[in-house]
Amino acid sequence: MNGFRHGGRSPEYGSLFGALLNAAPGAILKVTDKCLTLGQKSHPAYMEMIELFTAVERQMVDTPHRF
Repeated sequence: MNGFRHGGRSPEYGSLFGALLNAAPGAILKVTDKCLTLGQKSHPAYMEMIELFTAVERQMVDTPHRF
């Protein structure tokens, strides 16, 4: 039933997740524009995932790497 409530198991959600995982650095928003319809761009589940990916990307850019 969870798939019916929030759409997290929908094929569209899964394909966006995969595309964002494989996106080049700095290309999160470009991939999002390419993959989502206007309705999906305003859906809370999709927006939450996009915000999470952009926050992680920002953190990776802002944090110096120590090896």
